Amino acid sequence: MAVKSVAVLGAGHGGCAAAADLSKRGYSVGQGLMKLKVVDAHGNLIPTGTAVLRLLCTVGLQFVPVVGGFLDLLWPLWDKERQTLHDKAVGTYVIKTG
Repeated sequence: MAVKSVAVLGAGHGGCAAAADLSKRGYSVGQGLMKLKVVDAHGNLIPTGTAVLRLLCTVGLQFVPVVGGFLDLLWPLWDKERQTLHDKAVGTYVIKTG
C-alpha cells in the first residue's frame, strides 16, 4: 500500500512540475528540446490553471479503453488546426519556435 501511495505522490508532483514549467516558459523539457511551445489562441503563454487542466485531460483520455490515448496522439493527423484532443479541450496550440 505504501508503494502505491509513493508512486501516486511522485506522479502528482511530476505532473505539477510539468504544468508549472509549461505556464512559466511555455514548454516542458522535451518540448524545449524539440523547439515546441504551448500557447493560447492569441499566442500567449497559458496560465498555470490551464496547464494543469491540459495535463488532467491528457491523463483522463488514457482511461478510455483501447483507443483513448492513442486517438488523442493521432488526432492532429486529420485535424484542420493540428490539435490533439487535450489541446482542443483547453484551447491551446503547440507551435514550432525554431
